[in-house]
Amino acid sequence: MTNSRTNLRFIFWGTPEFAAASLLALLDAGFEPYAVVTSTDKVSGRGMKLKASPVKELALLHNIPVWQPVSLKDPLFIQELKESNPDFMLVVAFRMLPKEIIEVPPGGTWNLHASILPDLRGAAPIHWALRLGYRQTGLTVFKIQYEIDTGDVLDSVKLDIPKDWNAGNLHDRMAVEGGKLLVKAVPKIFDCNYQLRPQDQFNLDQNTLNKAPKIQRDDALIDWSKDSQSLVNFLRAFAPYPGAYTFLNGTRIVLIDATEEEPLWESTLPKENVNGISPDKFLAQTVVPGYCLTLGNKWWIKTQSSWLRIKQIKPENSRSMPVDAYLRGHSDVMGQICSREL
Repeated sequence: MTNSRTNLRFIFWGTPEFAAASLLALLDAGFEPYAVVTSTDKVSGRGMKLKASPVKELALLHNIPVWQPVSLKDPLFIQELKESNPDFMLVVAFRMLPKEIIEVPPGGTWNLHASILPDLRGAAPIHWALRLGYRQTGLTVFKIQYEIDTGDVLDSVKLDIPKDWNAGNLHDRMAVEGGKLLVKAVPKIFDCNYQLRPQDQFNLDQNTLNKAPKIQRDDALIDWSKDSQSLVNFLRAFAPYPGAYTFLNGTRIVLIDATEEEPLWESTLPKENVNGISPDKFLAQTVVPGYCLTLGNKWWIKTQSSWLRIKQIKPENSRSMPVDAYLRGHSDVMGQICSREL
């Protein structure tokens, strides 16, 4: 299906699966971009072959021109962009654009962001919503200004976060809902039929707003001195990628799924004083944050406040597996201490 408003054209910017979901929704609704801008192909896999981005693959499937500038400040690319005369541009999951590019289309440059702005401005709003224990988040379409995620808001939608969802679950749901929100927004942009709301006019306590900076691999290292609920949120925020991890017996282990649960101590505590140490003192002296307790095919790790029962893990250089499968081959976990260092 081609765009019914043939006198207007737009350019779509995006790279990952999240952006491809929006592009697909637009195409299904009859809104076909004049061109797509995406990242350059990346070397991937054991064969070290070049792999196109999900947005590029979808664009080529629909015979849409694809631009892959190495630098967004390349004068030749900027000139080509200007000569294409876009009426407006849509940006989904792409890096920050230079001012010169933002100002190209007379109808503005618009962004889909995975939070209810002005909360969670930054590159990783999905991860941070979970890490901070949010029970609700959402998506926002706004007109890009020169400071990141600060533009006036066109539309937004709120989404509840089920308590057992991780970043992968939330990402997939928001990718679909983001596409729907863009499909609603594009006709308004086409027709200039909208009323924008500056973000500073939203009735929000500025002291409660959080940032969502880009996450690095080291950010996923587990700190067992935190309370259990914070750590459950932490694991959900980094699952399935890059994975919250700890060190055990000199190896790196990714913890994929866990719940807060108190273990039964009767099977492991001494029944009476041992070498002058009572059961209570045994607990106080031995069971520090990071302490591992196993009973049969179950595994708990001590936190500052209580215990996490570990359900799914991914050992280093291995596949993801249920805890019982791991424990069958590792009988030495009991009494070990998970740490932040090798």
